[in-house]
Amino acid sequence: MPRQKPTKPIDKKPHALRRFLVDQVPKHPRDLVHVAMKRFKLTRPAVHRHLEKLISDGDILKEGSRNTTVYKLPSTKAETTWSLSIGREGDEGEIWQRDFVPKISSYPKNIQDICYYGVTEMINNAIDHSLGKRLTLSWSDQGSEIQILIRDDGIGIFKKISEALGLTDPRETILHLAKGKFTTDSANHTGQGIFFTSRMFDRFAIMSHELVYIRTRAEDDWLVETRKESNTRGTAVKMALDKRTKLKTIDVFRSYEDDDHGFNKTDVFVKLAKLEEETYISRSQARRLLLGLNKFTSVILDFSDVRSVGQGFVDEVFRVYKNAHPDVKISYVNANDDVEFMIRWGLRDAQRDQK
Repeated sequence: MPRQKPTKPIDKKPHALRRFLVDQVPKHPRDLVHVAMKRFKLTRPAVHRHLEKLISDGDILKEGSRNTTVYKLPSTKAETTWSLSIGREGDEGEIWQRDFVPKISSYPKNIQDICYYGVTEMINNAIDHSLGKRLTLSWSDQGSEIQILIRDDGIGIFKKISEALGLTDPRETILHLAKGKFTTDSANHTGQGIFFTSRMFDRFAIMSHELVYIRTRAEDDWLVETRKESNTRGTAVKMALDKRTKLKTIDVFRSYEDDDHGFNKTDVFVKLAKLEEETYISRSQARRLLLGLNKFTSVILDFSDVRSVGQGFVDEVFRVYKNAHPDVKISYVNANDDVEFMIRWGLRDAQRDQK
C-alpha cells in the first residue's frame, strides 16, 4: 500500500505562538518574550511582532517602560460558576437553554454552534455515565477566548472505561477515546461526543484523578500527563475557544466523512498506544492500537513523535489485521525514515503472503 501523503498543512506557528503568549502572561509577566523565543526558536523582533499585534487587539496589556515592562491580561469580561443536581434540574438541552443561551446569544453563530455541541455532549456524558450527584459548571469570557468547565463528582471517566474494558492501566482508555465511536453504552450513545468536541475547540482537556488528556487544535497534537499531585475527583472537562475562530461544526464533521456521508473515517496518533515504560515492539501494543477500528472503513495512522517500530508491531498492523479486516483501509502519515523502512518491509511480507 503506498504511503498516503498529507496535504500541505497551513502554517500554524503564528496562531500557536499568539496562543502561547496569551497563556503564559500570568506565569511570565516580565520575561514573556524570552520564554516565547526559547519555546519557538524565534528572534526577539519576530516575537515582538506577534506580541504587538496582541496588544493592539486588546488581548494583552503592556505596562511600564522598556526596562520594567510588565504584561497583563485584560480584566475578565464575564465569569460565572454554578452548581446543580444531576437529574433534578433538567437534561443537557434544558441546561443549555436556561444557563448558557443568555451568556452566548451575542456571539457569532459558528461559536454558538461549537459551544452548543461541546456543552450538551459533555453534560450528557456526565448525566448518563458519571454516576455522580452534582455538576459544577463554569463560563468565562477572557477577552480573546471563551473558557468552559464541566465537572462532575462521579466515578471518573478513565476508571469507568478501564473497568468496562478490563484494562489494567487506565492510561489505555485515552487511546480508545481518541479513536472515536467508543462508548460504554452503545444502545444509547454513539461514542462521537468527545471525538468531535476535542476537534472543535482550540484546547480540550479531560482530568480525572491523576490523569490528564489534552488536545490542542492549532498544533493538532495530543498530550497525556500523569499528575500525582492532582486530586481531581470525578471528571472535569475544560474547553477553550478562540473568539476569532472561523471554524464551523460542519467543517469538522465533513473532515471525517466517508464516501457514504457517514462517520466512518478516523485518524489515530500511534504514540497514544505507548505507555510510559514501553517501546513500539510488541504485537500486544499493535492489538491495543487496533482495538475497535473495525468500526471504520478508513483509518489513518499518524506516526508523529514515533522514533521506531518493531517488526512484530508492523506485521500485526499491516498483515495480520488487514487479512482479518479486508474492508478496513489502513494508511499512514508522518513516519520518519526508520519507521517508513519497517512499514515497507512489513508491506512486502504482506504482499508475499497474498500470493
